[in-house]
This record gives sequence, structure tokens and C-alpha cells, in this order.
Amino acid sequence: MEDKKSFLLYTDLVHTVKKLPNEQAGELFKHILSYVNDENPTTNNTIIELVFEPIKQQLKRDLRRWESIAEKRREAGRVGGLKSGETRRIEANEANEASALKTKQTKQSQANEAVNVNGNVNGNVNGNVKNNINNVFEAFRLEFPGIKRSLKTELDNFLKRNSPEVAPLLLPALEKEKRHRKKTEQQNGFIPQWKNLSTWINQRCWEQEFTEPPTQKQTAAPIYPDANDPDFKP
Repeated sequence: MEDKKSFLLYTDLVHTVKKLPNEQAGELFKHILSYVNDENPTTNNTIIELVFEPIKQQLKRDLRRWESIAEKRREAGRVGGLKSGETRRIEANEANEASALKTKQTKQSQANEAVNVNGNVNGNVNGNVKNNINNVFEAFRLEFPGIKRSLKTELDNFLKRNSPEVAPLLLPALEKEKRHRKKTEQQNGFIPQWKNLSTWINQRCWEQEFTEPPTQKQTAAPIYPDANDPDFKP
């Protein structure tokens, strides 16, 4: 984005960023800044890649729009220094187009979230984003300790009930549950068996909250008097 000193981030992006851990949210922001400064950033983090893709496409659209407006303004400046009726007409058109663009962006706000979806319940997404969803879900599926089926079967079940933007939330939630189970085990607490993966998905277990397991109190051993103690009285 050479010669361009600013860029737009839309407020509805907050709904996606809030669902990311702080570390990944910071990495995403650095990735965005690197991109708008023409550093051509790359990442091995599939979640960052998945979330950044629709943001990148929006930035490209905004850049093309900015270049079009800048060219029109340069052309208007060449016509004359004074604001002629023609120049005022061009500026009015630009203002109308900018207003129309903002309205369109508001209607398409859902497209600025974690994945670029078409908004239908079947979860139809473009090829690149669909591959990313497959990768994110497969990483979660492989880590899941309970009974699970093939990637296609489990992913189809997931997409029937949830939008693809939920996919990046699964693995962090699973890791959180594992930590809770380990802590409970260390305190000799009750640990239920792992659910089947499909049951875990159907019950939206990535939203579950965990409470700290109760700490077991240590009972002091009784102290008995020493019969050899001269002060001992039976």
C-alpha cells in the first residue's frame, strides 16, 4: 500500500478478535500492520491465516477504491485550480459512491469475521477458506482424546450445526478442558470419561465453564503419649 498512510479496520471485527486468545489477537494485529506496510507477511499459524483472509480481501477492495478516488482527484486538479461545476459534480459523485460503499460494507459485516462465508446454512465457502477450515478442524480432531470418526463425517456434523467461524475456538477450548482434568486428577477429584467427539460438538462443549476443584483437607494424624515418658499417666 505504497503512498497510503492509513487504512480502515471495521468495528465489527471485534466479534472475531474477542474469540481469540490475547496472544493470537496480538499476532493477528502485527500481521495486519505488516501486510499494509507491504512486507508480505507469512504465518504458520492456521488460525491467524484463517482469520486474516477476509480482512485482507477487504483491505484490497478498500485500496482499489482509494486509488480510484485519488485518480479522479488528480484528474480534477489538472482541469483547473478553481472548483468548476464539473469538479463539484465529481466530488458529489465521490461522496455518493463513498456513502454507498459504507452502506454495502455494513450489510456485508458478517463477511469480515473469522471466515469468508456465503451466509447459507450449508457452510459453502470458497476453496481457500474451506481448506483452512479443514486444517483447523483436523488439528482439533486429532487432539481429541475421546471416540471420533473420520474427518469428513465429524466436519459435516459440525458444519450442519455451526458456522465455520466457530472452528478456531475448538482447539483452545479442548486444551482448557485437558488442563482442568489434569488439575482435578492431581487433587484426586472425579473425572468423567471423555464424550464422543460428535457429542462434544452437539452439546457445544467449547462454551463450557470450569470451576476450580475443591482442595482436599489434610487430616492430622493423632498423637499418642509415649508409655516410656516418666510423666506418662495411663
